[in-house]
Amino acid sequence: MLAAIPALLGFYPAESLVVATLKESEGQLEVGLMARTDLPCPSEYQNFATGLLTGPLGRCRLDRAMLFVVTEGTGTCTATSCRSCTHNTGSQPPASDQQLPHAELITILQTLLGAARIATYSMYVPTIAAGQRWQHYDDPHSTGTVPDPKSSAVAAAMAMQGSVTFGSREEIAALIAPDIDEVARFTERLEVLLNESVEDISEVEGLRIVLGAVDRIAAGQALTDEELLRVQVAVADTEVRDLAMSTAVGDSAGAAEQLWMLLARKAPAPEVAEPLALLAVSAFLRGEGGLVRAALTRIAEDAPEHMLGWMLQTATDAGLDPREVLRPTVREAALKAEQLLTGAPPVNP
Repeated sequence: MLAAIPALLGFYPAESLVVATLKESEGQLEVGLMARTDLPCPSEYQNFATGLLTGPLGRCRLDRAMLFVVTEGTGTCTATSCRSCTHNTGSQPPASDQQLPHAELITILQTLLGAARIATYSMYVPTIAAGQRWQHYDDPHSTGTVPDPKSSAVAAAMAMQGSVTFGSREEIAALIAPDIDEVARFTERLEVLLNESVEDISEVEGLRIVLGAVDRIAAGQALTDEELLRVQVAVADTEVRDLAMSTAVGDSAGAAEQLWMLLARKAPAPEVAEPLALLAVSAFLRGEGGLVRAALTRIAEDAPEHMLGWMLQTATDAGLDPREVLRPTVREAALKAEQLLTGAPPVNP
């Protein structure tokens, strides 16, 4: 499982607690929620563990949990902004040489999960890289080495689907980070177009603008700023945006993601929330958790009241299956889009 974590998360975690939930299905164990979080300050272990159990883990069905501590540190707090401990004065004792980093956190989590009759398996590894030595928390003498993550069966399967495993969360965030100069140029023209056009574009016209841009990208053609602006204006209408969810599936889904990423780097706040939400929907369906989190983080920063972003964040926090959450919505969007484009009458359910 260790070697599969980067492919499942979409990036190589560092200084992290990674939790994988397992549930029984037809006599076999299946991976459910795969979540990563920063390691807490030791003085916050109890609150952190309780929050984890009443939050994401408490909202999903699981029979077993695998806990992975990934850190090159000793287990002491290193957060300069932490106000809960005295690490900056040097009065906090380091972890024992005989104790694995964050062993107390693992003990607390095992106790809480055990009270809920959930079995745990806990491991420590400095980094997830080929040849790194892992140790078991319950028996530090139980050890082994990490296989090459790039050669894991999961990595191969994800690569076949077109997924990319990044070196860090920062690399993913950089893909959709705003280009300050581009945003400045884009903003001035966008404000004019929004004032002039947003009320004049019908649903079907807006949808055609979006699909036309996706088709051009799929054909390997570059979009002009004017074309990107027209797409941004179109998805400013939430009805058009919802119809654009239909681009998250099918042969052009990759091209649609490229379109949303282009707009993520150029569009200003809060308008950028619409392409970011569409990017999150597409990434959610493909299992690209790292990209989902990066998009939702920007929505929370740039448009904290954005309803679709909030709904997606809630689903992510709950560890819900994206197929159950989004596929019906995307399927409905595709059906409505086809009806609008063809003029076919609505189909009664």
